[in-house]
Order: sequence, then C-alpha cells, then structure tokens
Amino acid sequence: MRIDGLADKQAPKGVRSLYAKFKRMFGHVIAPYMVMAHRPAILRAAAHMGRAMAQSHAAEEKFKTLACIRAAQMIGCPF
Repeated sequence: MRIDGLADKQAPKGVRSLYAKFKRMFGHVIAPYMVMAHRPAILRAAAHMGRAMAQSHAAEEKFKTLACIRAAQMIGCPF
C-alpha cells in the first residue's frame, strides 16, 4: 500500500511555506515530504532534523553529501 502525497493546493497553509523551501532546494517537492505533509508536525520535525544535520560540523560537507547519496542508493531512492 502506498500513501499519496499532498499536492500544493491540498497541503495545509502551514506546509505551503515548507513546500516553497523544498522547491528552491530540490527543484520540486520530493515524495517523502509530500507524504509527511499529511501530518504537518512530522514534516516540520523532519525539516528541523535535516537542517540540524546540514548545519552540523561533526563531519566535512563532502562526507555528509556522500553519506546521503550512498544511503539513497542503498534504499533505492530514484533521485
């Protein structure tokens, strides 16, 4: 069973500003965020976690990027 994501017009008002940020970052809103939009609190928490990881200085930026790409490959992400 797959959960359909929420399109821009279906998303709650508080989520639309996050959608705009995701569009600037990725060129479009990726499916996991569209699915999380069904529960805005979860979407906001995921966005905060992503921001915290991006701002962390525990590892060099190139290694964080490499880890993200490898994780996406391992789980079969299409992007």
